[in-house]
Amino acid sequence: MQFKRMLILMLGLFVALDLFLYVSWQQGFQNNVDVNAPSSDIIQEMKKQNITLPRVSQKTYEMSYMAAESDTNLSGSARLYGGMLNYNIKDGALNLNFRGDGRGSLESGDSYYRAEIEKWGYQYNHLLSQAKDVHGGQTYAAYSQTALGWPVLAKTGLLEVTYDRTSHQGTVVQHRLSAVERLRESEDTISEQAAIEDLYRYNVLNSGDKLSTGELGYDVADHYDGKDIYQPVWLFLNTNKNGDKSLLKVNAFTGEQVS
Repeated sequence: MQFKRMLILMLGLFVALDLFLYVSWQQGFQNNVDVNAPSSDIIQEMKKQNITLPRVSQKTYEMSYMAAESDTNLSGSARLYGGMLNYNIKDGALNLNFRGDGRGSLESGDSYYRAEIEKWGYQYNHLLSQAKDVHGGQTYAAYSQTALGWPVLAKTGLLEVTYDRTSHQGTVVQHRLSAVERLRESEDTISEQAAIEDLYRYNVLNSGDKLSTGELGYDVADHYDGKDIYQPVWLFLNTNKNGDKSLLKVNAFTGEQVS
């Protein structure tokens, strides 16, 4: 009976994924943007618009869709944090308050704490950390869980730490994925350069924008029977001419912007 239920669940996941891909294709097909313009012309046009670009790569990678559940059994993780004051589990996340020692902190980039967090299956995420607005003596850092060898960019796979240097107190919000499964065979992604060109084609970038180097990872695309379906995306941090920051995501298979 257990095997039969798992078989039905997997079939359902594949059907849900196929439906999601069909809808995404329809939406992209109806867009009137000229997607056939030569890459060299697009890059030159962006430069004329004073859009600052990183040193882009044309390399592609092999990735697949994946499915995963949210791990709600996080109480055991609380004891791993030094200086813990209290914690609770809410909405599938570990919420913890801690006191720092004034010398190093989880969020400050301290090599010791970063190495400890990486032992738990997370990696420091520079783009997500830089995108957060902090004030006064506060600092913030985001760590992405690694799944199928790639960082999870959705909140469901993040460990976030906020710290106040004045009070030496901080908070941790930790999410974690479990039961990670690969869906379908791996296929080639679009390159970082192609993703940037698609952002411009679809009128996402404006004159005076400054775009970061891209990061490839997983983002939630759909939900089915208690599992989230994840798709590969390119993530960029964009800073406009007024200094305002925003995160931009591009579907790494189709080139469409992900909201």
